[in-house]
Amino acid sequence: MEREYLVKDAWSTPILGNPEFHVLSTPALVEAVELTCKALVEQYTEENEQSVGVVVNLKHLAPTPAGASFKVKAKLSSASQGSYEFHIEATDSFERIGEGEHTRFVVKLDRFRERIQSKTATNS
Repeated sequence: MEREYLVKDAWSTPILGNPEFHVLSTPALVEAVELTCKALVEQYTEENEQSVGVVVNLKHLAPTPAGASFKVKAKLSSASQGSYEFHIEATDSFERIGEGEHTRFVVKLDRFRERIQSKTATNS
């Protein structure tokens, strides 16, 4: 699966305290990777399921300026018992800007909610 994104101001480095350059931040690249892979996994989930990111191993190789577009290409490399592993490549119109691996795990929403609520109740 391949998706295209625009480097918005909210995704640029000044948000992270680097005001000199307005380029795609690494956390924003990770977000685009997660969104792309999530969309791919959704094809395999049931109504009461959703995938969550559990591993990100990503190299951010080159800058992409604010206002430019970039693409994230996710290729499913393995799937087993609710775990989906992807090889990732990100490019802008000039070069490869990122590469790596991402793993998502499918959770049952009711059980996931219960886990969150038990932690919320404990911290109250």
